[in-house]
Amino acid sequence: MRILAIIQTHPNQPNVQAATTGFPNLEHRFTLLGDVLDVSSARSLIDDIEKTITAELKLIEQYVSTTQETRLDFQTVYYGLHSIRKELGDMSAIINHLRSVWKRDHQDLLPEKISIFDVINQMLVRAEIIISLLCDQFADDDIAIPNNTHVCGAITSVIHEISEISETVEDLHLIAKKRQV
Repeated sequence: MRILAIIQTHPNQPNVQAATTGFPNLEHRFTLLGDVLDVSSARSLIDDIEKTITAELKLIEQYVSTTQETRLDFQTVYYGLHSIRKELGDMSAIINHLRSVWKRDHQDLLPEKISIFDVINQMLVRAEIIISLLCDQFADDDIAIPNNTHVCGAITSVIHEISEISETVEDLHLIAKKRQV
């Protein structure tokens, strides 16, 4: 029997603001001064999100590996993982906007054979899937207590994916910066 459920719209679903302004609503994170989020600002935001997610996941990892789970502990972990889900949604929205900015301003800097943004989206999808699976492990009353080793391994995988995304966006920033010089 499910004891927890949070209704969430998927970050890749279109929303009204994105349809009218071309940019998703991220007012909880920042306010744009113009209509465009540049590569440098996107890099900075992605870096901040990466640090936040990594810190939250390390706390959850430590909590899971040292605590005898009770129902309250399951709720704590579930809500922590859900907040990470929201951070991943923000990261996805920023990456999708960065993709359109990159195509407009810098498309000649990378070969078209491989879309770096498709690679980034694949990393994001993997991280989102792992977090969703972990959420399911801590949301259901009828599922046995998750194996700490498996949970910690999954958390390490997400940290790795998010780190790779941040490094890739940093590389894009450096490529764009070289062009400006």
